[in-house]
Amino acid sequence: MIYIKKGAEPKSLKEYRSQPNATYEDFRDKDDIREALLKEQGCLCAYCMSRISKDKMKIEHWISQKSEDGDGEEKGSWVLQWDAETQKIEQSDVTFTGTWRYVPAPRLVIEKSISLQSDQLTEAHGAPCFLFRITGASSGKVWYRSVSFRSDSVAKAKTAADGSEKIYRDQDGNTFRIDGDVLRASCPAIRLPEDDYLVEELDPLRFRAVQSESGYVGDFGWQQADTGADSAKISLRLSQLRPGEEGYDASYAKVSFKNEKIDWSRCSHTDLIINMLKKEAKR
Repeated sequence: MIYIKKGAEPKSLKEYRSQPNATYEDFRDKDDIREALLKEQGCLCAYCMSRISKDKMKIEHWISQKSEDGDGEEKGSWVLQWDAETQKIEQSDVTFTGTWRYVPAPRLVIEKSISLQSDQLTEAHGAPCFLFRITGASSGKVWYRSVSFRSDSVAKAKTAADGSEKIYRDQDGNTFRIDGDVLRASCPAIRLPEDDYLVEELDPLRFRAVQSESGYVGDFGWQQADTGADSAKISLRLSQLRPGEEGYDASYAKVSFKNEKIDWSRCSHTDLIINMLKKEAKR
């Protein structure tokens, strides 16, 4: 590794992160960051010192390596990635040319979409509330995430859409943004151990899931992994991936759900009850 003398952050990044509810995922001028890093590092990889360029590099460590909620692994891992084409066998000894790369702890984001049409979001029916279950295939461990479309969150998301912020973040850490005639809500990212996962939406009474989609998000854009109705599978075994495979160099994984209302009767919209428990600090 090489020593890097850090300079000032790009002006576009400094101005953007000073805005309320700013997130790295929604920052559009990442080329400014790449150019600043290339200048600081002399166009060399900080790990292996090989030559890099704007179209052949990855921005790393833009978030703290410490888990936000204590779930799963707190830190990523170093993986030795070798190229089978460089294999040499001499007197029964096999040698490869390899490269170390850092793999961040897997993060999963769940996104829920609802139409903004008045028949879909009816205040008299209460706030639509959705609960998601995340199950590890190998570990059998289960995590939950939830999101509620409260009237105040919907109103503030509309206000944010007309301003410069574009995104509203509620007291639970859920983010809301308007995309055309659709309101999208994202649960706070959860860090998980490397495993294959099934993400399900638990049935509410007034809505039904019509489409689910999982995939990976990174500098490369979006890569779809799976589709379904009320569930989707996603692999977070990121350290085992090789160049060209789905999820390689992904910043995080995302599972999206789309719903439509099927019940307009005069009753509570759901039988789900979400209890919020305060976690005590470790001593």
